[in-house]
Amino acid sequence: TFMAGRTFNASAAGNTVTYQFSSATIPTVSGNAYHHLVINGTGLTQNASLDLNGNLTINASRSLNMNGFNMNIGGHFTRTGTLTISAGNTITFDGTAQQNVNASAATVAFQNVITDNSSATGVVIQSGTYTVATSLTVNQGVFNVGANALTMLSDVASTAYIGNSAGTITGIMTINRFISGRAAGYSDMASPLTTTTFTDWDNELLLIYNYVPNEQFPSCWSYSETLWAYVAVTSAATTTIDQGVGYDVYLDSDGAQTTFTATTVNSVGTPTMGPLNISGNLTRDNDGWNFVGNPYASFLDFNAFQTSSAGTISGTWMYYDEGIADFVSTSGGTIAPHQGFWIEVLSVPATATFTESMKDASNSSSFRNAAHEYFGLRLKSENV
Repeated sequence: TFMAGRTFNASAAGNTVTYQFSSATIPTVSGNAYHHLVINGTGLTQNASLDLNGNLTINASRSLNMNGFNMNIGGHFTRTGTLTISAGNTITFDGTAQQNVNASAATVAFQNVITDNSSATGVVIQSGTYTVATSLTVNQGVFNVGANALTMLSDVASTAYIGNSAGTITGIMTINRFISGRAAGYSDMASPLTTTTFTDWDNELLLIYNYVPNEQFPSCWSYSETLWAYVAVTSAATTTIDQGVGYDVYLDSDGAQTTFTATTVNSVGTPTMGPLNISGNLTRDNDGWNFVGNPYASFLDFNAFQTSSAGTISGTWMYYDEGIADFVSTSGGTIAPHQGFWIEVLSVPATATFTESMKDASNSSSFRNAAHEYFGLRLKSENV
């Protein structure tokens, strides 16, 4: 209470403020700014957004509740106690030297994370486990997520996304994608990772790779516009899930080809960031319909993608509408993460590059499924 009616300036370089008391709100300080801040009390809560030029340390058996406010951290993050983060809260790492992120015991449950570190080594997760429920954005520099320390969450209500970023992500992380329960059937899928194999999806999905034409058929197929046919995936470990490519994946939970139980697919690897040029993969040897995939862990604005094609790609694309149980053609709109879709190449060489600016900030968990039989019969005119 000694702070009542007074001004406390704690932001000068080198200062360390340690809160020892418990079950109270943090006092208001000048500019809501600190250099180093140490939480050594329990039940402490923020009463404003905080700007830390230095480190945040939450000691063991101590706790801080962000209480609906945000926080900028310019130094290291060390949490051995408890940090409670509310829906909508944002933590921004905005230092100018390497920032180390460490935690022990329970997982740190972030909502929104922004890294805006201008140093060569950026923000580095060194220990602990972390989840992101809403969004992750790398404004500049590098975010080194370590090895299997960070998970982007997805459930029936929402899916975390990686926002429009000028920086890069290194290391291995997990990107979850919730797929709702439905009748067994094919789904148009894509991967948000730079490189992986079908072993990645095989961990959560019941997939089959045996292929004896006319007798046994595998679960996964790519599509070749040049061959005018689907191409079977016959090996999990040796078949890559290529960036920007769509795959038909048969979703079946019991092997009886009746139902698919709601499942969260975990894609483990380094997420695709920055531009991805798929022009060289597009052909118009037959009807021009190519099967591509959203390469990002975020929704994709189709209008922005098509506009950048210099007229070589149609403004109409195809997807499966579960409401009418059939394919429909549409224009505009967004493409969900982990989603494959069909585009029509009007002329070659086609121009098609996915870019960060095409990302759409949506947390929807919608995911469309498709009937494999749609292109089961194709007719080609021979002009006779």
